[in-house]
Amino acid sequence: MEFIVSRNRLLRALQHTRCAITKGELDVFKYFVLTFPDNPDDCTMTVHASNGGMWITETVLLDKLIPGTDDGTMHPVAIWYSDLLRCIKALDEQPLHFTVFEYQLSVQHSVGSFRLPLGNQAMEFLNLPHQLPDVEAPDCYTFEYEAPGLRSILNRCRFAMAEDELRPVMNGVYMNLTDTYADYVSSDGHKLVRVRKSPVCCCDTATPANLSLILPSPIVKALMHILPTTGDVVFEFQKELRKEKTKIDATGHRQKIMEQVRRPVARIIIDDLITLSFNPIDGRYPQYWSVIPEHSYFQMTIDRKQLIKSFDRLVLFSSVSDLIKLTFSPERLRLNAKDTDFSMDAEEMLPCTCAKTDGTSLIPDQNFMQIGMNGRTMIQTLRALQSEKVVFHLIDSSRALAIHPVPQPDVEDITMLLMPMLCNED
Repeated sequence: MEFIVSRNRLLRALQHTRCAITKGELDVFKYFVLTFPDNPDDCTMTVHASNGGMWITETVLLDKLIPGTDDGTMHPVAIWYSDLLRCIKALDEQPLHFTVFEYQLSVQHSVGSFRLPLGNQAMEFLNLPHQLPDVEAPDCYTFEYEAPGLRSILNRCRFAMAEDELRPVMNGVYMNLTDTYADYVSSDGHKLVRVRKSPVCCCDTATPANLSLILPSPIVKALMHILPTTGDVVFEFQKELRKEKTKIDATGHRQKIMEQVRRPVARIIIDDLITLSFNPIDGRYPQYWSVIPEHSYFQMTIDRKQLIKSFDRLVLFSSVSDLIKLTFSPERLRLNAKDTDFSMDAEEMLPCTCAKTDGTSLIPDQNFMQIGMNGRTMIQTLRALQSEKVVFHLIDSSRALAIHPVPQPDVEDITMLLMPMLCNED
């Protein structure tokens, strides 16, 4: 069997599917598996990769496809992922001529050729159990996104995802979909991001009153690498299935329990070429809405870029805890950092606008609140926004600080919460 393919098209597919291959998995998950259509006139090839929990496939258009047998049968091919990816990366853009032998793969390029051994895990890989959503089922829901919009949402949420083995439900982005809005939430217990988008674009099926799922962090990171700058994304999600079962306990009494028959399953299709399927995290996400303050006593408006630059400078002078003190007054914000171990300190003043939410005025030139914040976390939070200004909503020095961009993006409402750090008032 022979085929000719563009180097750039193949490399892009390999880099996308590579996101599903992780360290420490079984050898069967260390291969790229190439499959070909039954009809030789369909000049395409599909690249498969998986780590057992995430499956990524991408269809690649070929320049030429020549079956190796008279009946046109083309068997799948398994190639060790790092060998093929390293060799293709080292080449320039050009047509590559692949020839598949029984135990080897030969690749001819403009200045020579190379050979790679084939694995015998192709059929084993393809026969692994792999559940996909049944789009015809009544409990399967389909949503459409624009790729830039989904990328923007995930980019704002990903820095706040937790990496906690004790609370796996927080190791991802929570999606809470209703018939009027969709909330995308991530939190690690110290910071929280909520992006509320309205309206929700839904096709084929009606959205229930409350549909929720949790995208695992590996899926979020893979999507940030795969999602294009233009194009459409179709999201298919089938809820878990539970059935009532009767069980006899040790005392001989009958008990009715709910047994899980099927785990929730999801599939993301990008431009009808890339497919990413996975199982969402099975669990109940914390009640994030209960920690978002509905009212605040003070509001401060400040230039976002100036504030990022100040934090970038001051974090160099802070201690190992990255503590930076913020002192608020009606017309300026004072920031200072100190490292007593090395006798280092720095202080900066930024213009801002502070006001009480009840309309009463503040006393001029008087400090009304001091709060301690983690400098690096604040930088990550501010860089996740694109607005010119941000508004800080303050309650007191021990309550979460709410941050909103000004102005808010179209059809989006972004809220970010940061927990303060304990600091001694000057």
